[in-house]
Amino acid sequence: SAIFQTRWLASDDLTIDGFAFVGRTRENFPSYHCRIINDDALFVDGLGILWPGDTDPNNPSAYRDNCAANARESQKDLHTNQGDSQRQHKDQDELMLGLTFDYQFNADHSMKSIIGYRDATKYNPQTTADEGGPAEFLRADLLDDSLQESLTFELQFNGVLFDSIDYAAGIFWQDEYKSERFNTANPLVGSEPIDFLGLAAGQAGLDLDMLTDLLSGITGLIPGGTVPLVAAALPLATVQDFDIDGETFAAFTQATWHITDHLELTVGGRYTEETRDSYLVTRSADLAEVTSIVSSADPRFVPLLPSMGAMAFLGRWSQDPLSIANNILRERFPGDIRAPLGDAKIDEREDTFRQFTPMASAAYIFPEELLDGSLINSAMVYATWSNGFKSGFQEPFGLDGLSVVEPEELENREVGIKIDALERSLRVNLAAYSMTFQNMHLITVNVDSNNTLVVGSQNAGESLIEGAELEVMWFPSMNTMVNFTYSNNNYRYEEFMDNDLKSLALRGEFVPIDRSDEEFAVSPEETAALGIQYTLNTEFGRFVPRLDASYKSDIYLGLDRGAWEASKRKEALTYADAYVLFDARLSWSNDADDLSIAAYVKNLTDERYDIGAVAAGDSIGTLTTVLGDPRTYGIELRKTF
Repeated sequence: SAIFQTRWLASDDLTIDGFAFVGRTRENFPSYHCRIINDDALFVDGLGILWPGDTDPNNPSAYRDNCAANARESQKDLHTNQGDSQRQHKDQDELMLGLTFDYQFNADHSMKSIIGYRDATKYNPQTTADEGGPAEFLRADLLDDSLQESLTFELQFNGVLFDSIDYAAGIFWQDEYKSERFNTANPLVGSEPIDFLGLAAGQAGLDLDMLTDLLSGITGLIPGGTVPLVAAALPLATVQDFDIDGETFAAFTQATWHITDHLELTVGGRYTEETRDSYLVTRSADLAEVTSIVSSADPRFVPLLPSMGAMAFLGRWSQDPLSIANNILRERFPGDIRAPLGDAKIDEREDTFRQFTPMASAAYIFPEELLDGSLINSAMVYATWSNGFKSGFQEPFGLDGLSVVEPEELENREVGIKIDALERSLRVNLAAYSMTFQNMHLITVNVDSNNTLVVGSQNAGESLIEGAELEVMWFPSMNTMVNFTYSNNNYRYEEFMDNDLKSLALRGEFVPIDRSDEEFAVSPEETAALGIQYTLNTEFGRFVPRLDASYKSDIYLGLDRGAWEASKRKEALTYADAYVLFDARLSWSNDADDLSIAAYVKNLTDERYDIGAVAAGDSIGTLTTVLGDPRTYGIELRKTF
């Protein structure tokens, strides 16, 4: 990356700042590992599905073996097995430009204008297998290049009114555009006839009696009375081109009234209006064409239900018909989209989300004479009430096109105290807060009208976060500094209704379930950090050794109800363990303070810890965990001119 900044003092009243950033990223995504957490998950045993490589319907193992092949226990330390076909690279180029005009009208009033531009291109394709193993069972591809472009403008007015009121007011405008092309794909899978009837039962308009008679007739052709069935029971390929045009406008104002030398009141508000115009083109696999291609290439495959790509295989499971059928398609379509695509379905919609978010805060600064004779040098207490707003949006929802996620709203209440003590060698900030969310944005698993599993966003009805934060800065001597932070949060859902995934997938029935007893995902209850540094002045320059320790409590990683139920059986199935990390740093600077050299080590003890993961117990039945960085070290050199 490269940064270029300028400042032009155009006059005594006008300053113009320029900013330019150019960045180029070429890196791999963090590796992840896999673990089965629920045997009854839809893709494990719940639907009776067989996967390529399965040759015994009484003992299917390909899905489990795929996950086990990338289990942390089966790999060497810091090694992963994600398959040769996965391309997990982040290739991105970025350009940012900024221009700020700061004009001082007079001693009491000023104006600031900020113009910004950003352009980013992610170079693809990128490929991941969502089930966590090396095989391409559940493939997610970003195809072509993803584009992001935005232009922003902000105008601020700041100043003092009546010698006692500080004010700020302004407007903000943003125009942005995003474009990407992606593909979700699964292989042709298989099942026994009775399991296939269960899968087909959820298909709208299907004549089950006719299908049962047809299966009975074909089964009679096979010695032993059974027949392997191959079908696109999971989406074979769904290619979507997704464009978003967004425009945001906001007007804001805030004023602080210094009622006395010790009491002040702040009120403010922001009106936000965001318009999202989305355009989605969806093309899914032409299953009738798939059936024709496979059956023409190998006559042992007999078309059964072309609308599901379903075929009977006139042979035995021991011949691995699923691998045979998928290899036929792979040879015919060797690229990233391994199936013929049907006609395009176009979905376009525009939504505008509006919200006014007020705030009010009061602060009291203790008079110095009140603190005389105590260990406290200064103190302030405050109370704040504020509101927040996160815009709604549209996102692709499988074959159903665009779905709308409603805005997330927040009401926050906070009280706190700030203290300087011990001759100002100790600073303590303490805050307690309560945040109520309406329509919190969550990532969950659902089913579209074609009974296809879809990972997407939805709203939780109401949720609450209550907690407290402590910040301490202490100088026990002139050369020693100690920093300490601690936070404790209690998360809970007041209202969170979802749908039972198995009922949706098998019967197309919406069976409500209450998920309000679950913990928030990826939200530690406790975090803490401690840092100690010492400044040593010598005739050779200034040396500063520093040691930092950070703590994060265990976190729940579940995405659906099945993951929560798995955690009740064994917490390790869906939780990441608590961990402590240590960092060390030694810096030197010369007497002129224009040259410095620093050596650092992060994760000094080479701890193994999880920084991210997804546990999906109802659908794919796996926990995929991402390791944090191992011990890393480096040297920094800085010279100023």
